[in-house]
Amino acid sequence: MKMARTESEWLYLIDSSVYLFRAYFSLPDSIRDRHGRAANVIHGFTDFLTRFREISGASRAALCFDESLTTSFRNEIDPEYKANRPEAPEDLKQQIQTCKEVGKLMGFAVYATPDTKLTI
Repeated sequence: MKMARTESEWLYLIDSSVYLFRAYFSLPDSIRDRHGRAANVIHGFTDFLTRFREISGASRAALCFDESLTTSFRNEIDPEYKANRPEAPEDLKQQIQTCKEVGKLMGFAVYATPDTKLTI
């Protein structure tokens, strides 16, 4: 007998970097924390995670962060991978750790590999 899986049984892998950049470029930098630091990425990413959970009903999901321009396994396959991409703006980089912490607090597994080689 085959049982149908419900969406809540699925494991979602979320390319978090996409949503960080989307928040950075689509939300105004006037969104600040109480210390006057940029918080637009944190706000946008938290909103995305909240909406994702509400819409998907996901009980299992992992946030994956692609943090390096040079140490990805993709660079071994294609040395030109991200070769012309500029480094992330400083005010975006300063918000990434908080986004990871928010994800963990919301119960998501968080994975990032800045200097680690992955095997497939």
